[in-house]
Amino acid sequence: MRGTGLVTAVPELLERRVAIVEAGGCLGPGSFAEYQIESNSSGSDFFGWVDPRGPFGDVLEHPDVIALRTTPGNFRLSLLARALRHVGAAIARRLPPSRLVLGDRVVRVNADDEQITATLASGRRLAARSVVLATGIRETQRADLQPWRDKVILSSQIVKGGEGRLFGDDPPTPIVIVGSSHSGYSAALRFQEAMAAHPARRCEVIVVHRTPVKLFYTGWSEFEASERYPLEAIPDPARDVCPETGNLFRYSGLRHGAKALFRAASRQEVPWLHQIHCRALGEAAPWLDRAAVIIQAMGYDSNTLPLYRNGEAVWSGADRLVAELGADGCLPPGPGRLFVMGMDPYPYRDNSLTPTGQYALRGKQILSMLG
Repeated sequence: MRGTGLVTAVPELLERRVAIVEAGGCLGPGSFAEYQIESNSSGSDFFGWVDPRGPFGDVLEHPDVIALRTTPGNFRLSLLARALRHVGAAIARRLPPSRLVLGDRVVRVNADDEQITATLASGRRLAARSVVLATGIRETQRADLQPWRDKVILSSQIVKGGEGRLFGDDPPTPIVIVGSSHSGYSAALRFQEAMAAHPARRCEVIVVHRTPVKLFYTGWSEFEASERYPLEAIPDPARDVCPETGNLFRYSGLRHGAKALFRAASRQEVPWLHQIHCRALGEAAPWLDRAAVIIQAMGYDSNTLPLYRNGEAVWSGADRLVAELGADGCLPPGPGRLFVMGMDPYPYRDNSLTPTGQYALRGKQILSMLG
């Protein structure tokens, strides 16, 4: 998604001998087709960065892209995958075969004073003046849950359809979900759907909240008119309001079914779902000890890889690659030749840095560096 957005927002990049390495068999959809959940954004948010008069304007007329962009509310991520497949195909048509590598991945990047070299899993090496990492996100087991590691399942397994393996004739209970962001409540929604499909199969689900839950609002008026919940986060007008749309928690807040489920559970209208708040994970030990299954929904990290400078390792790729933000919460511009699409953590102004703005900004920075 990030690489696709970058190229379609700034198509001038394709005039600079750009090569694209994609681990999958085609450009565009990535792993979105695997997710069996709703989005945490509206379909109308997508592809606004594509100039309808530019070289990729024709993709906006494809039925799958139109279906996505005319969806004002939630949608299944499979719809996004279908739209991205067509956008990826449009990019591929504009690249010579020698500059499109499919079914391979970059495993190491080395930067020296003269050039950057990307080493692929196949052993192939690509030399470049600049490298853009748009490698997505990953979910790894957290050290906090090591005492219960034999019971831990990653939330990504559930939102990709793994709840079916849990919901046999005798589903495990209780199921404890650690984390209350979109992935946590999306997992809870999958269990709700499973119980609706099989009413005789019931289980107790407990969501462990470590921090207040962000809810998406279209603006302050909707927020002020809405009921407050004890576990709900209060938006900060200095950092949580999108200046473009006025939305609160535009990209980080629960929306649609996840938001509705959080509110219903907060009103104690969902008998099988319970919410607890723990300032530290250790406080949840009694529930974790009792759990039959623990779903880790504690967020994703940027997918990184080993980075070297003049042959010396500067980053192993195993841990979080944390961005250093300026005092204003934004990522300071720099003269570097290595660019990352998607920060970890995002600059906290991410609620105002829309995909349209991010892709265009990054693309212009890269063009400026290339000269």
